[in-house]
Amino acid sequence: MVVDSAISPVCVTQQFVEAASREAIFDGATYVSANPASRAFDNAVDHKAVYESDWDDDLGTVRPEAVYSIASERVRSGERTVAHTMQPHYPHICRIGGDVVPVPGGLNPTTLGASQDETPAQNIPYAFFTGSTDVRRARQSYRACTKFAWESALETGGTLAAEGYTVAITADHGELLGEWGLVGHPWRVRIRPLVEVPWIVLGTENRQSETADSVEEKLEALGYVE
Repeated sequence: MVVDSAISPVCVTQQFVEAASREAIFDGATYVSANPASRAFDNAVDHKAVYESDWDDDLGTVRPEAVYSIASERVRSGERTVAHTMQPHYPHICRIGGDVVPVPGGLNPTTLGASQDETPAQNIPYAFFTGSTDVRRARQSYRACTKFAWESALETGGTLAAEGYTVAITADHGELLGEWGLVGHPWRVRIRPLVEVPWIVLGTENRQSETADSVEEKLEALGYVE
């Protein structure tokens, strides 16, 4: 396993899609996405819109397993595949026991009064980006969702790596959690917390499994979680 960091060219998904399209990064690949912003990819990318087929009205988002299930099938069929989940993006969800639920008291439509019928890009209250949201609450909520995201990614990534595939886990952007009094990822703001992202590689060179907790420790050392 390689645990490192990388620099994203952008701080929001829409710009990530635009940059990837300009550079033809994913041309010829299958892009399995829970994020409606990925609809901007052109026909050079085989775009699988999981946000249309597997939207969870109760959670106001798409569960990661819906993305990973389709992506795993594509990988095993020999396709170069990108699995774009929403987590740890708002609305924040986590696993409690055997259930996937909104983070209790966290940032999600159940506590912020937003409509669950709209996409995440539309239903975030303006206060979420202005610093009026309690930063401590935001950090706790984001951390819970990030832990859930890593557990989900490592479960699928570890399985595929054990089968001989190489899996990279990264993100299109980061998140502000109190810097300059802001929470979220405003447009066209190129600062380190928003563009430095994890870069985790699981491959055939090292078949030893690594737990989500041990990965989180390394990410904490790199400054990605608190």
